[in-house]
Amino acid sequence: MNVKIFAFAAACVICGCTPSGTSSAPEQSPALEGRWEITDVVLNDSVRAMPAEITPGTKQYIVFSPDSTYSVRTNCNSIGGSYTLNGDSLTIGDGFCTEMACDNMVVEDLIKQILPEVRTAVAGNDSTMRLNTAGESYISLRKAE
Repeated sequence: MNVKIFAFAAACVICGCTPSGTSSAPEQSPALEGRWEITDVVLNDSVRAMPAEITPGTKQYIVFSPDSTYSVRTNCNSIGGSYTLNGDSLTIGDGFCTEMACDNMVVEDLIKQILPEVRTAVAGNDSTMRLNTAGESYISLRKAE
């Protein structure tokens, strides 16, 4: 047997390579659990809301719990329900929403439109996450301290 072929085969066995060159390790889910500050809510190119600009001094956030439930706290109401995360695929289930009327509900209205359409959770790094729909809408999050 040729030494180069033997060395390559041995390296593949040691590294766990598959013939296609992809890893045989299972796909990892992004670290979604915890409290995430909502930094940007984008419906499309012309409709977006940044909570820090709209309601300065009021933190708006999403909490993903280990029991597969989520809760959202806006500057006005609370939203909650269940979620399912499989790899980076995220499904947000129907839930509840309190219905108080407030002066500025722009962020909340956009979240209520986008959240049911979320399809993926993509980690930017350890402290940022983006919840994407199948279209151009998304919610940007930053890990709360």
